Amino acid sequence: TKRKASQHTVIAYKTDLLQFINYLVGNTDQKILTQATLNDIRSWIISLVKKGLDACSINRKIAAIRRFYTYLQAMHYIIDNPTCLIIYLKSKNMLPVFFQEKELLYFLDHYPFEPTFTGLRDKLILELLYGTGMLLSELLSLRATHIDLIKGTIRMLGKPNRARIIPFPMLLKPIIRSYLSKKRALGHRSTEKLLITRQGNPCYPKLIYRIVKKYLFSNVQSSRHSPHILRHSFAIHLLNRGAALLSIKCLLGHARLDTTQNYNRVHTTRLKEVFNKAHSRA
Repeated sequence: TKRKASQHTVIAYKTDLLQFINYLVGNTDQKILTQATLNDIRSWIISLVKKGLDACSINRKIAAIRRFYTYLQAMHYIIDNPTCLIIYLKSKNMLPVFFQEKELLYFLDHYPFEPTFTGLRDKLILELLYGTGMLLSELLSLRATHIDLIKGTIRMLGKPNRARIIPFPMLLKPIIRSYLSKKRALGHRSTEKLLITRQGNPCYPKLIYRIVKKYLFSNVQSSRHSPHILRHSFAIHLLNRGAALLSIKCLLGHARLDTTQNYNRVHTTRLKEVFNKAHSRA
């Protein structure tokens, strides 16, 4: 059966498969995927470890390979699945990276975005990512018709069968109106996607990454600067202000509560730090 994966996931898996093919061609006797062996795949994984890739990245590549060979077996292109004995690497139970609330809010409230189409669009992108916690794929699929400016809600079309309606901050209303006005002035009123380039083409993942890094790298301290860090920040800041975990789960569109509970670990860790610094018996 076909997996209803996002376009971002499809691109990532395609990249992983191409990397595996290049490894086979350059390092093994097997030149085609249908002839790869268990040892070929294991040696590829070892090479990834030696390159210093983290366990999460390697596990995603393993997932891509496993699903690909499962498909080949189901379609009778191969008899035996060489990935059946491949196991995922143990990964460190890392806490989500997030931006400090005061620093991020100060930046969003005081940064002098240029009063141009691109300046307004970039501000809107950052405000949407942080103000709603949406995924990058959801941001890129947004259309103006998905936004209800009267009710202050956005209809999210993320993963299949998990569409949801979420509120957005009221301060976004004038930003959205101004952006749509400038978009019309450029002659791109009929462009379906909400976020576009100056040429009228839909925005793409690398552009969003560049925009996030351009503005936040020098203004908000963090070990990483990416669209997903704004999603983490959205969830953790809500939790720190007393929002219920179940409500955050609904806002983020998580299928399972245990996925959202990962943010609770950050909250608990922060509480312990405050306790240790402030309590006389700590």
